[in-house]
Amino acid sequence: MKKSTIKSLAFICTLWISISGCESFLDVTPKGLDVLKTTDQFNGIFNNANLFSYLNIRNQPGGISSLLGSAEMPLFMGDDIFSSAGFLNAIPNVAWQNAFKWDANPYLPTDESNEWGAFYNQLYNYNLVAEGVMSSEGGTEAKKKELLAEAKACRAFNHFIVANLFGQPYNVNTATTDLSVPIVVKADVNASAFKRATVKELYDFVINELTQAIPDLQPKV
Repeated sequence: MKKSTIKSLAFICTLWISISGCESFLDVTPKGLDVLKTTDQFNGIFNNANLFSYLNIRNQPGGISSLLGSAEMPLFMGDDIFSSAGFLNAIPNVAWQNAFKWDANPYLPTDESNEWGAFYNQLYNYNLVAEGVMSSEGGTEAKKKELLAEAKACRAFNHFIVANLFGQPYNVNTATTDLSVPIVVKADVNASAFKRATVKELYDFVINELTQAIPDLQPKV
């Protein structure tokens, strides 16, 4: 047998083994990580403790999370809040001091907006459910629709809250041009090209999400 033929056969065998090895590797669930497959797993996302708080948490590789702060700005901007110069001077967060005074630019250029981070972190979880629950395994069609409806209702609420914090107020005369916040419906941690929606687009999205969700939402028992 010619050397060129032997080399070709060896190359083909090596390539076949490599491809088989890659397929086997891709079929393996990463150790210590859950891959969402079942309806019960998607249901479990709603039990994430971060969804019951307003904490700005950044998840790091390896399952490590760091707490950056909490969404307390609305508290200091409340109409029924009274304070004193002594207390305000003792607050280490300058943004909170500015919020109490209703400063036009409460954040410093180096600040991390916990209000923004907390709600968009939660939104990532709702988008995970909305994107994948209908193709999940082991659940009834009714249960999948219920979880999808819950995810849509929750992400509508989150967009509404963030819009009230960072967007222009609704004005029927200028809603088509006033800017609000980005509408995010994909669970993509690498996304970066966000575009601010207009106030009308934002509120139309919220109303549409709730309209779609209501028929499949279950009454609280």
